[in-house]
Amino acid sequence: MIQPSFMVVTKRSPSPLSIATMLFGLTCGGLLRSQPAAKKKLKLLAFACIGSLLSGWLLDALDICTIVKRIWTSVWTLFSTGLCYLILAALNCVIDVFNYRRWIYHIAVAGINSIALYCMSMLLKPWTTKTLKTPLDDEFFLSACQLNEPFLQATLTGLCFWSVSWWMYRQNIFVRI
Repeated sequence: MIQPSFMVVTKRSPSPLSIATMLFGLTCGGLLRSQPAAKKKLKLLAFACIGSLLSGWLLDALDICTIVKRIWTSVWTLFSTGLCYLILAALNCVIDVFNYRRWIYHIAVAGINSIALYCMSMLLKPWTTKTLKTPLDDEFFLSACQLNEPFLQATLTGLCFWSVSWWMYRQNIFVRI
């Protein structure tokens, strides 16, 4: 069987570091879904952020293990987890502590039907891009700059998929596993 050059086929099981990354994410998701008050969650996220960033940085500074994203070292796992905790703590602060949720509506619509969006992107992306190119012609995509053409195509395709997701949200249609 001939495989395209951009595909990588491996028979390896997931690495322990990728499993550790997933476990950090599951732990964080469990915390966010739990019952404690928003301020307590924020404190726990801040503590986890500082602990992960500091331990990752310290292991790198002491030359025990270096932070290398490309080969996904154990210290990179700690350090990147700390960065993710930092982002989640900031979003938790804005959304849950200060109760400023208005700006998150578009992301929530996409998140509620994320499985449908994923399936659309995997199955319909080439057809949607081709269909958008037909009425808009190549001049529309090349008008900004040839370098921006892929960005413009991806943005318009993503807006089409989000529109379908929004329609599904308005009709109370939710795809779940």
